[in-house]
Amino acid sequence: MYEAVELDPIPVKRLDDMFTADQRIRLLKVDVEGHEHDVIMSARNLLFARAVDVIVLENNGGDGLTRMVEFLLHEVKYHVGGVSWSPAHEPFHFTYSSAATYQADMAWLNGANRPHELLITSEPFGDKYVPSKYRHMFEF
Repeated sequence: MYEAVELDPIPVKRLDDMFTADQRIRLLKVDVEGHEHDVIMSARNLLFARAVDVIVLENNGGDGLTRMVEFLLHEVKYHVGGVSWSPAHEPFHFTYSSAATYQADMAWLNGANRPHELLITSEPFGDKYVPSKYRHMFEF
């Protein structure tokens, strides 16, 4: 049998409470085992102010992912792509998600062969975010 253990509470803070909109966040890495939507929503003011340049987060799929991508694409107008490290793809595999390709992209982002991580940027993808040896995989 296992013995019950009392755990100490872990403080949780919203990103909007930790940073101001005039501060620059170059890279935000999010790895929270399925709570990515909550973290992104805790940064609403920062995202609307374009204070975050790049976000990299795990793709766990599901409803939270769909709501988060809709918020990022349609409300704050960020750009969303996927990075996959599976043997079936090159080391850097990307799909750009825009309003025009949204349905197909969401099927891919939530599918069995979904990318392992999402790359989210405040500016359109281009030379700034893509290593030169992978630029042939992108349409600019």
